[in-house]
Amino acid sequence: MAPGRHAYLYGASQTGRAIRHLVYDGFTVDEQGRASFDAAFIHTGATGRGSFNERFAQPNELGSFTQTKFPILYRTTIDPVTGVSDGLGARIPAGLAPKLFLVDTSSEYWDRGRVAALRHVTLDGKADLADAPNVRVYSIAGTQHGSGSFPPQRGLGQHAGNANDYRWAQRGLLAALDAWVRRGVEPPASRHPRLDDGTLVEQRTFRFPAIPGVQQPTHVPGGFRPDVPAPYSALPFLVPAVDADGNETSGIVLPDLAVPLATMTGWQFRSARAGSPHVLLAMAGAYLPFPRTRAEREKTGDPRRAIDERYTDRADYLRQVEAAAQRLARERYLLADDIAPIVERAAQHWDWLMAAPAATASGR
Repeated sequence: MAPGRHAYLYGASQTGRAIRHLVYDGFTVDEQGRASFDAAFIHTGATGRGSFNERFAQPNELGSFTQTKFPILYRTTIDPVTGVSDGLGARIPAGLAPKLFLVDTSSEYWDRGRVAALRHVTLDGKADLADAPNVRVYSIAGTQHGSGSFPPQRGLGQHAGNANDYRWAQRGLLAALDAWVRRGVEPPASRHPRLDDGTLVEQRTFRFPAIPGVQQPTHVPGGFRPDVPAPYSALPFLVPAVDADGNETSGIVLPDLAVPLATMTGWQFRSARAGSPHVLLAMAGAYLPFPRTRAEREKTGDPRRAIDERYTDRADYLRQVEAAAQRLARERYLLADDIAPIVERAAQHWDWLMAAPAATASGR
């Protein structure tokens, strides 16, 4: 028998959805009425559950996402379509609720109908919702489904893949979840886009800067529910708003985005060589570097300010990165121990981008 005092679950993507399903079926409580685990870190699980106890189950589907089903929230709510009252935690006795961190990337708001916004808004998409006491909801701004890596790599998309490494935030949040369980220390507040401050918008009203060579995400599909018939099956399609650079401003904004050298998205389109270039590449984001100089910007017509218009020099850039990391560490979204390696990675990013050939620096 393991000697541990506490048990945590971690799942990402499909396994994150499986944990959501486990919670819904009440398996957080054992046969003797005891809590079977204390907490779960559910990463990129969005609004889905697992494909269990259903006909024609597709546990690893690669087409339109069909696992968004009522209930989505932990607390019990009423389905506005069917009138059914239910919640992910409806089968868990009072006093035995596990502590849950629901953490998603920008891709879960955009990708194939995962509609991550419904983790924190009403099912009709009209109002923000407060968390259940045992739940915290986070989005990591400007990230894709799988953590970014450096240097940005070309894949099947029209641009290099998103290089924003969200593992720094995972480390900070895991420490916060552990402190909540073991010492009763309240975790950092939920952080995600919201309707009431305009950082969460309907996809049809989404505005992205006219960056040369970048296809606008205008006509992309939203989500639907497989458990009710059309036209009631359509779900609200809400996405994070962006600034003049095309970068998200809500959620946990890591230093790569708070002090940017590029636009980093949670979506991008398939390349012509991959086929269907009008279709989003599943679970992918894009890295769209800024012009390095004002002359480059003026030559290409890029609406974003150039790097030399943003930062005095490399040292100025790194000072701002360090300050952004320190703020997040004070708020406990990052570990203080990770500030130095974050700054080191930023230095590598600067050196790579500023020395790269023009074709590489364009992100194409």
